[in-house]
Amino acid sequence: MRGSLCSMAWTVNVGHPRLMANRRIDSLPPFPQRSAQKDPAEERALGALPLGADTVHDDVAARNSIGETIGLPPPEVVAPPSRYIDEGSVGRGGMSDVRRVQDREVGRRVALKHLRRSGTAPDAEANRFLTEASITGQLEHPNIIPVHEVGVMPADGSPYFTMKLVEGQTFADQIRATQDEPLTPASLEVLLEVFVRICDAVAYAHARGVVHRDLKPENIMVASHGQVYVMDWGVAFIGAPSPADAEGIRPVVVPKERLVGEESGYIVGTLLYMSPEQARGHTEEIDSQTDIFGLGAILYTLLAGRPPYDGRSAVVVLSRARDADIESVEQVAPHRSAPPELARIAIKAMSKAKGDRHATVAALKADVATVMRGGGWFQTLRFPAGTVIVQEGTPGEAAFILLKGECDVFKMERDKRRDISRLGPGEVFGEVAVFTSRLRVASVVARTDVEVKVVTRDSLGRELVGREWLHGFVTALANRFAHLDGEVTRLRALLAELGHPVDATPSREG
Repeated sequence: MRGSLCSMAWTVNVGHPRLMANRRIDSLPPFPQRSAQKDPAEERALGALPLGADTVHDDVAARNSIGETIGLPPPEVVAPPSRYIDEGSVGRGGMSDVRRVQDREVGRRVALKHLRRSGTAPDAEANRFLTEASITGQLEHPNIIPVHEVGVMPADGSPYFTMKLVEGQTFADQIRATQDEPLTPASLEVLLEVFVRICDAVAYAHARGVVHRDLKPENIMVASHGQVYVMDWGVAFIGAPSPADAEGIRPVVVPKERLVGEESGYIVGTLLYMSPEQARGHTEEIDSQTDIFGLGAILYTLLAGRPPYDGRSAVVVLSRARDADIESVEQVAPHRSAPPELARIAIKAMSKAKGDRHATVAALKADVATVMRGGGWFQTLRFPAGTVIVQEGTPGEAAFILLKGECDVFKMERDKRRDISRLGPGEVFGEVAVFTSRLRVASVVARTDVEVKVVTRDSLGRELVGREWLHGFVTALANRFAHLDGEVTRLRALLAELGHPVDATPSREG
């Protein structure tokens, strides 16, 4: 669905579109039971759509039905300042409404977001709202939604701010459009281009000392001409700037009187994408690593076509989130044929222990960029010393590229092992199996702990899609190799018949 989206401020999401009130973990309600005939508005309200979507689209009827489902009051139309012409609703959150308005002075359409007065803790609500405007406005980056103006609504005195109105779709919509189809190199490239821009925005925010805390595909907008914007900084946390990135960059500053404290034991974010430290309510542990988990969750979602967690109740999802209980992409979405290396990167970023995640957003982005340059379809495996990776005389289906460690190549002759060669990083073995159906002619054993890339005929074919000239080159080599291999086999048989058998020991396993 196409539409417009602007930044929506929320505090807690337990699967329902977030209500602007802190909720203790032990007070979370279960999801209402889903009926056999699923209503789209109910599905969205429960966070039960494929991407757990609490996305706000430019569809007033859908928004209103969602609001009714979770008990939000009907939209309240408050006249904007005279500078703006109201052109209708864009969306609403737990404590704010967003309108599409025409700026008379500049002659452009913008999104105007204003606080909806609830009568409960008005000062805290206003401070939180203005903090969002201040943080977002100071994060001047091409991939972060820009804020234009902050002011007061003349009709009721509530604060407002205006920002860029993004015409396009959410990243969740973009992923959802192909979630039932296998990933192709072309479709994956489009999604990863968006992902690396998200990384750029988050890395910049970290350099300014800001942690988003609610990264998910629904909070990313992809505009009509491909621009990418990270939205919804309403629950952002101000901490220390990232040391690796902060040199010469001024940290974001918010007046102390506007900061709203959070007690330990409260959760902030969206359960379907939440880090363990968030799910456990350990607010003192929130830092840039929390966002790295969120980025890993976005990467997982674009690969699997669904969020990392699933469950019919908040209790079930919360329990899984606390332990980072995440099934592999291959398990939940085998039809997607996701590149194993990207799946590995996503799982690493979502490690339960913060120390096991990527150290910085830049490190995560670099891992993804390496895959984008090639090799993502080749699975990485690790073998301890002493493991026989290739067994002489067995059928072969894959070749191996040695990344780390050393291997020994040997043959068995008259029940005795004869060593042939030693392989190190960068060398290849088992390549014959990719091009022929021959049995392995030698064994390869890990001399030390090793790490290898696994190259199958299928994964090689996927790597070569879109590289027609290279595909043709490799195919020609493979055909030539198979032809010569057949000739060698024929000549060996002929020589054996003539009484001159040939010992064709290879220099490495073939």
